[in-house]
Amino acid sequence: MFSIRSILKGWLVRFSDFLTASRPASFVRKLQLALLALTVIILTLVLSYPVLMKKQLHLGPDGAFAAGKPAPETVVATTDIQFTLEEQFELARENARKNAPLHFVRDLAVLGKEGTFQKQLSTDLQAVQRCRIEYAQFNERRACVRGDVRIWRISGLNRQQWETVLAYRSDYVRKQIEQLANLTYQEFVVLHEYPETGDFKGNLVSVQDIQPGSSPTESSLPSDRVIRRNLLVSQNVLSVVRDLAAKKLESPGGSFRETVVQLTVHYLYYMDPARYDPEATEVARQEAADQVKPPMYRLKKGEVLVQKGDVITREKYRALEFYNQAMNRDRIGRVAALFIQQVLLVGLLLYLSMRFARHQLDDVSGNLMLYLVLWTFGLWLFFILNHWNEQPSRLELTYFFGSYIPVGFFVVLIALIFGEILALIVGCYLGFLVFIASNYDGNSLLIAFSSAILAGIMGARIKNRLHFITTGLTIALVGSIIVIAGYMYSQKPILAGADDSTVFSLGFLKALRMQMASGFGTILAMAVLPLFETLFNVPTRFKLIELADSSNHLLQELFRRAPSTWTHTLMVAALAEKACERLGLNTLLVRTGVYYHDIGKMKRAGFFVENQHLIPREENIDKNNPQKAAKVIIDHVLDGIEMARQARLPREVVAFIPEHHGTSTMSFFYHKALEKMKRKVNRDDFRYPGPRPRSRETGIVMIADSLEAASRSLDDYSEAALDNLIQKIINIKMGENQLDESGLTLGDLNVVKQAFKEVLQSSYHFRPKYPNAQDTHKLESQRNAKGRGRTAKASASRGGSARKSSSRRSGNSASSKKGR
Repeated sequence: MFSIRSILKGWLVRFSDFLTASRPASFVRKLQLALLALTVIILTLVLSYPVLMKKQLHLGPDGAFAAGKPAPETVVATTDIQFTLEEQFELARENARKNAPLHFVRDLAVLGKEGTFQKQLSTDLQAVQRCRIEYAQFNERRACVRGDVRIWRISGLNRQQWETVLAYRSDYVRKQIEQLANLTYQEFVVLHEYPETGDFKGNLVSVQDIQPGSSPTESSLPSDRVIRRNLLVSQNVLSVVRDLAAKKLESPGGSFRETVVQLTVHYLYYMDPARYDPEATEVARQEAADQVKPPMYRLKKGEVLVQKGDVITREKYRALEFYNQAMNRDRIGRVAALFIQQVLLVGLLLYLSMRFARHQLDDVSGNLMLYLVLWTFGLWLFFILNHWNEQPSRLELTYFFGSYIPVGFFVVLIALIFGEILALIVGCYLGFLVFIASNYDGNSLLIAFSSAILAGIMGARIKNRLHFITTGLTIALVGSIIVIAGYMYSQKPILAGADDSTVFSLGFLKALRMQMASGFGTILAMAVLPLFETLFNVPTRFKLIELADSSNHLLQELFRRAPSTWTHTLMVAALAEKACERLGLNTLLVRTGVYYHDIGKMKRAGFFVENQHLIPREENIDKNNPQKAAKVIIDHVLDGIEMARQARLPREVVAFIPEHHGTSTMSFFYHKALEKMKRKVNRDDFRYPGPRPRSRETGIVMIADSLEAASRSLDDYSEAALDNLIQKIINIKMGENQLDESGLTLGDLNVVKQAFKEVLQSSYHFRPKYPNAQDTHKLESQRNAKGRGRTAKASASRGGSARKSSSRRSGNSASSKKGR
């Protein structure tokens, strides 16, 4: 058992040496960058875990989610799904193309004076007029016209119609036919042959009319107005032309109007027809297709994509394909986004840490502790994300993600190890991590940030075990208030329903319990802290209290072997602690450091002047060899460092051993050497090895140590004498540049001087000389003898007075009798 304990202790000592070993600043910076890079990778993977671990659906003909098969499980959309229904889109585009108007071009010049219509009509009417002049009989006239005018011959006019038309003047007939031809030409699109237009299903066509001397005009006509010319004599067309004639022509009705209708449609048959414009039609079709808005399949995050047992339709199958594609895109995009966020956040963490807490991270130990806490937080976050994403919809209805993360526990741990400033910096970083992990939930951000700030401020002020409980309670209460506010803002049910037996809803009570548990989890920092103290040898407040306990074996050994050194230590501690208290420094660290600053004297305690009256051995005192004496004194610093190393004292405590002497000169022995040694004396042989004080605390202890020793040689403890002594010690240290690296300012030194003077005055104040017991007894005897003499005289005096009074009374009595 003893062997195992020794091995473990030796391993811990070597591990502490490795962590606290002095290394170049460049090495520490490279280590920080390596730890930062590792932290970025770890936390990016942790935050990406929900996306990285999602299983893709097995699609394809043989897959579990093949089209036409029942879905083996319910699939919920993890992101908004939106895609174009391609088949419906193409069908809609095709329908738009089919319904796009056909484009035709009509040349209205054919109806003009130079057009074929006018020429043909003029020629025919001249022939009719000639026949009317040459023949007087109806039959002869009709025969003449039929023989000379082919259109009139084939028009199919009956006898009455012939008689009617031949009875009117030719110019009148001409005018009526021209008007009706114009109306009919504009009402219809007359073609030689119907073009190949595909599956045209539109109701309108577009017609471009070209007029000589003016710009083309566009108009639309019903698609049934596009006809082949052989349909001009169809009943449908004729009925339309008859209606036009009835409404638009100012002519006699009856047989004459019907004759004009028949002749007009026959003339139009032989006119140049309209032509189909395939290029314009294609452009219109393309525009119509382009204007079609694609039909979209939309599904919001959290909605059911396919229910278990439902047959997977083509649309559902396409949605499942998009689900897989979106999952892959989400993986890449989320990992990239989280990586960028972590680089920025961790870079900001490094900057703020170096800006406000550089001295806390200037060694391997501090950096490893900090990032170990961050990695542990990431591990906790990993487990919570794994649990949360098993049933995200159900948990989000009741809980807030931030309630699952005990940010206060981690920040209190950092506050106890590193202090308030670094705890607040890291706490804000952890709050952002929770915010990102919760999919940017505002309530989780508030819970995490409030816990971090409270834990950073209160954790740095924890001084006893009760403070752990009050800190946890405060964090739990503030978090619970945020949960209540979150429930109210998100309109989640707080009160139970009418059928429930409780006042508050079950989900609300669960959320409060979870938040309270997370807050009170801060108390567990009290149990975890000793692990860091033991493994990393970090000087937390509780570690320092243990080390400053006088029952500590090293202090007990110091008291036993060098009692006067221990007395000197207590006095130095009183001086330094008072000064540090005035400057707002770490008084507990100073007290502990002073307790161990002279432990190296135990090895040769009798050599040092304060112990020589207790250990008066000649071999310990060599006044004739100042160089040897200086070496022994220097060795007490080295011996103290080795003892502290074996006892695994924290680095901050060990620093008091060499730095309270710095590199100052042992003036007494150096002076002796100059007096007695004939060879050349090297001043460096009489210097302490250093280093010089590198903190205000060790600088104050250096002055206090010298002051305590020098004050014992004073004969006068007046205020002026103490002022002079303190200033002299300070001047000596400043003259040797011992305080250059300590950070102490002249203002600090004035405060230190006043504090030292108050302590010395309270220690060396004037007291009256107390009398001894014999003198007191003698005075008591004399006083008692005098008392007895006065008592005897008083008794004699009282006797004489009594006799005189008796004689008077007798005389008075006799006189009285005589008078009677």
